[in-house]
Amino acid sequence: MTPPMAERPAKIQRDWVSKTIAGTVLGLALALAAGGAVMRLSSAAPMIAAQFAMWIVPPVWMGVLSLCYLFRNGLRTWLWLGAATLLAYALLYAPDVVRHVTCVRCLDALTWPAT
Repeated sequence: MTPPMAERPAKIQRDWVSKTIAGTVLGLALALAAGGAVMRLSSAAPMIAAQFAMWIVPPVWMGVLSLCYLFRNGLRTWLWLGAATLLAYALLYAPDVVRHVTCVRCLDALTWPAT
C-alpha cells in the first residue's frame, strides 16, 4: 500500500549537481570580486584592506553556495550567478577601462599631428 500524497517524502531534484558546481565555481568568482571591491573601495591602510579582503572571501563564497539551492533549476542558477559575476567584474574593472581609454586618447592627441 502506498502512502497518500501528503505523507510521501519530497523527491530529490536531479539538478543538485549543476547547482552545486555553479555555486562553487561562480560563487568563488563572486567572492573574489567582493574581495577586489573591498580593496578598491577601502580607505584603510593597504595591509589592513588586504587582510579584510582576504577574510571576506570565504563568507561570501559559502553564502552564495548555500543560496544556490534556492533556484528552481540548475540552468537558472548558472544564468543568474553568471550574470551577477559578469556584472561584479564589470563594475570592478570599469574605472580601469575608463582610465585606459582616456589615457590612450590623450596619448593619441599628443603624438599624432592634427590634420
